Amino acid sequence: MPEDVQPPPVPGSSPSDLLAAVRGLSAWFWGLALIVLVLAGVLTVRLPFLARLPGHSVGLLILLVGVYHVHQAWPTHAPCRRWVRLLGLAVTLQLYLVPFLGWWRSGTAAWYALANLILLLASGLIMLAGLARWVEAMAGHLGETELRIEARLSGWVIPALGGLSFALYAVRGGRLAWYTDPAFALHHLLVETDPFLLFPALLPFIPALAIAWTAKTRLLHTLARISGSRPV
Repeated sequence: MPEDVQPPPVPGSSPSDLLAAVRGLSAWFWGLALIVLVLAGVLTVRLPFLARLPGHSVGLLILLVGVYHVHQAWPTHAPCRRWVRLLGLAVTLQLYLVPFLGWWRSGTAAWYALANLILLLASGLIMLAGLARWVEAMAGHLGETELRIEARLSGWVIPALGGLSFALYAVRGGRLAWYTDPAFALHHLLVETDPFLLFPALLPFIPALAIAWTAKTRLLHTLARISGSRPV
């Protein structure tokens, strides 16, 4: 681009906001990817001195870093701030449930296990769908129509896939609970199940990973355009 020709302005954008959003989305992509790999049994993460904590705890900490970064972007844009607060709450609830997943096995009442399971599923879906909604709000602020449509579709697909996963596990867990009790069924599904059988639980992560990567790529191009350089 010639030096006397300036790149077209991008509505509501500044390099600092875009850079903070890129960092946050990168953290969210890699944090979610780590959680998926651990849950699928592809990767094993051992925490020093905390061997009984689930390996996906590291992924949740990366997501928390992502929340911090996106919190720095567009501090005066109300829709983005609203979804960022919801994302922070959802990740915090997931971290709160880490000891439950790691140490609940002995002496846990069935009602307590069921309550924590509901909180786990609800906060997980809010976390994934909230990411898509934040991208939608951010894309609307930047005038990225295509990205906004993609994020809106992801915001509907994620709960739908979550409902499908819940239905599949409800059937299987119901059969286990029929012969035993809900606590044993929950223990079997979360702890002793073969990783291949956990695949339905990973379905909602797929559109969340896709929208995080797509949004990060679009923001990098936007950042390169307003700075007058080519994207790396």
